[in-house]
Amino acid sequence: MGYHRGRSCYDYGMARIEFEHHAKELAHHPRLPLSRWVLAQIVALAIALALLLAAGSLAPAWAQGRRLALVVGISAFKDKAFETLRYAASDARQMAAYLADPKGGCFNPKDITVLLNEQATKSNILRHIQHIVLTSQPEDTVLVYFSSHGAYTPDHEAGIVCPDSRSVDQDWRFGPIVKPDTALLRDSLHRFLRYLRAAKRAVVVDVCHGADATAGVSCTLPKLDGYPPESEMEAGPDKNAGPGAGEDQVTVVMTSCLGRERAWESRQLGASIFTYYLIQGLRHFEGNLVEAFYYAQEWTQRQSSNEKGWCQMPYIVTHPPWQRLILGPPGKS
Repeated sequence: MGYHRGRSCYDYGMARIEFEHHAKELAHHPRLPLSRWVLAQIVALAIALALLLAAGSLAPAWAQGRRLALVVGISAFKDKAFETLRYAASDARQMAAYLADPKGGCFNPKDITVLLNEQATKSNILRHIQHIVLTSQPEDTVLVYFSSHGAYTPDHEAGIVCPDSRSVDQDWRFGPIVKPDTALLRDSLHRFLRYLRAAKRAVVVDVCHGADATAGVSCTLPKLDGYPPESEMEAGPDKNAGPGAGEDQVTVVMTSCLGRERAWESRQLGASIFTYYLIQGLRHFEGNLVEAFYYAQEWTQRQSSNEKGWCQMPYIVTHPPWQRLILGPPGKS
């Protein structure tokens, strides 16, 4: 996570060498009077600055503003009341592979953290979330992805099941009831988004009862800097709010299904249905996360109905509603 931000020391060093080279050549020119020598120094400096700017323009996307990801996949659980999942850990690997692909998400691999199975304890997930909050900057893009079980607490609050989560009861409709302090509940996701400084952020949750596990996560966010008043919700960002305000800020929260609904795995696809089609959509729509979601929503409904006999309906909240979030190659946003 310590990748150097902006232009590298190498770029600055090369520009300085180029400047000194041109200045030395001009300084020893036998026919240049003092005034012309001063002019030559200025010209040499201009050349060095031009080279530096060119180096910056050719820098990869993550040198201008990092793309940070926490990718979590949990297939195995200590409490055997939670059945082993076939593909959750594999889902996380596939998502991380897309993000690191130069033709996919174009994330710097150093900025992708993958937690699988026993690594993804509740405390470890929260520790990595806190690290992102403390180190991210306004120009960054942040994605947090989960694939696991979803379960209700005794108080009917849905949460994400971790490998060290504990069950306290069994419900004939919804399966194991999870002990609240052992699951990742929506309050943790809400605090994460509330204090996250990155202007572009997304949370993707592929678990059962997904919409209940994220309910209210994005709707009670404080207004972002430059965000337009409520009367302008349909008009687009406030153009008078200042540079970079409004139009560069977006929060996307998406889940694989509605509340009290199952998120299915597919033997035919070898993956969780929603994650499989979401990654397909990201590749098809060049990283446009919202377009990828609607592609995945349509195909998830088809696949779940045909293979499982049940309809699975993915759910999304985008704030503000007109904004896009691109997880693709540079130049696509």
